[in-house]
Amino acid sequence: MFKPMFALLGAIALGVSFHAFGLDQVELPEQAPALSAGLLGSKEAELYKSEFFSFFHIRANGPVAQQGRYTIKSYGTSGDFKAFLQFKVTYDPQGKAVRIQALVAREFIDDVELDPFARDIMRSFVHDATPKNDQAAVSGLLDEISFFNVAHGRTIIMGGDEAKGKEKLLDGETEPSAGYKVVQGKAPDFMQKNKECVLTIGGAEIDGKRWVEFTVTASVQ
Repeated sequence: MFKPMFALLGAIALGVSFHAFGLDQVELPEQAPALSAGLLGSKEAELYKSEFFSFFHIRANGPVAQQGRYTIKSYGTSGDFKAFLQFKVTYDPQGKAVRIQALVAREFIDDVELDPFARDIMRSFVHDATPKNDQAAVSGLLDEISFFNVAHGRTIIMGGDEAKGKEKLLDGETEPSAGYKVVQGKAPDFMQKNKECVLTIGGAEIDGKRWVEFTVTASVQ
């Protein structure tokens, strides 16, 4: 069960680490291991050059916090959806990312008009933060984020070719995965251990505002 997040908005602004019980079970590597392509293992300058950070205009927006040997920095977006998004990156002593987190507001996900944009950001984050060698392990979740139940009055983000063969997903006729149930708000948390990373998804609440937290942590080799 994920840790309640009441009255932590000030902590976020101050750059204090925020996460849930599920992350207490995910050990941080002492330093970033050698990883296949992805955001993990990158230095901050490299993150800024990445497609995810540049496309969504993500920049540091708070003071730096220290947690033992690790440095934790808060980030936000200057785009239209800045009120709905928060990001954190945990760096090892060499300045390489060993954990990347995204908080997406529940109201952003549940809004019929904004839903396509929320899906795009969530999918992009999970895809880009996950190392290349672990992509196959998260492909099903990526499809659910993109397509699940979008046929019911919602805009399809992806092109027609990518939606082919996913009719049951589009109509919401399949049983959601354990990870996607958390995105829907129907389950409290989820953890998936892959070869190079650990993916966790959980619900969080900050001053009465509900969020979905996605975290990708480099595996201890």
